[in-house]
Amino acid sequence: SKTVENQYLQYVGALMRQDILSGHRAVHPLLIRSGWTKEVVNEWSDKADLELASLENKMSLRIRLAWGRRRAEPGKPAPPLPELPPASDPEDTPGRRNFPYFFVYDTQEESKKQAAIRNQDKPKEVPFHPASTRTVKKE
Repeated sequence: SKTVENQYLQYVGALMRQDILSGHRAVHPLLIRSGWTKEVVNEWSDKADLELASLENKMSLRIRLAWGRRRAEPGKPAPPLPELPPASDPEDTPGRRNFPYFFVYDTQEESKKQAAIRNQDKPKEVPFHPASTRTVKKE
């Protein structure tokens, strides 16, 4: 039913949000090694925590994925997938749901066109990086 599906999606969304809340701190060592100060990185994380906790903005995470199956033998096709049992309601058939924010692109051109639309309002300039002020000594 739609109610059960909505509860499931809300539960999965809450788990993903918890992962993001704790996961962004995992990149601290990488940022610090690349030149950012610990204070700046902590400030960004604190601001990210506030933004994520406020729930004012919708969060999204873009994941690219390719799907494949192991061949039965070298040079042979993959074994057939098991048949799905028929659903009483076609919208309840697993794998055929039309979830919001789930997109499948059939061609590279279609994917690139949608990426251009998504990226049109993104900032064009990256933040100033402290490593850009370093001078390289020539020996």
